[in-house]
Amino acid sequence: MNAFQPAPRPLPPSPKPRPRNSRQRLQHRHQQMHRAIARESGIKLVVNAILGITAVVTLVKLVPINAAQQDKLTSLRTEVASAQQRVDQLESSFERYFDPQQTRRVMQEQGNWLNPHQVQVIWVGRTPTDPSFAP
Repeated sequence: MNAFQPAPRPLPPSPKPRPRNSRQRLQHRHQQMHRAIARESGIKLVVNAILGITAVVTLVKLVPINAAQQDKLTSLRTEVASAQQRVDQLESSFERYFDPQQTRRVMQEQGNWLNPHQVQVIWVGRTPTDPSFAP
């Protein structure tokens, strides 16, 4: 087991890259930079196109919803206006019924109550058989 093992063979020499001159290196670097800028611009263009399309689709979906909400808002405003008129009427009648200065007048209107200091006048109509009747 301790046998002599042959030494590993040396690897054949690898072909060395030819040295490029500085002009070729510079052109190669410029081409890589231009490709990178072109890729970056292309990616930006695709992303912005996707965002633009998404925005347009969203707006198209929101337009009918907005129109429906505007209709609802209009109907609610008309209901609020009619309710406000009713509230104003109820407030005025409430103020009238609970105004201490108008209590007697309201009592006379609502019932048969008469002010003791008020003289009651009864109108009697004339009839054609009455001698004082003159047309």
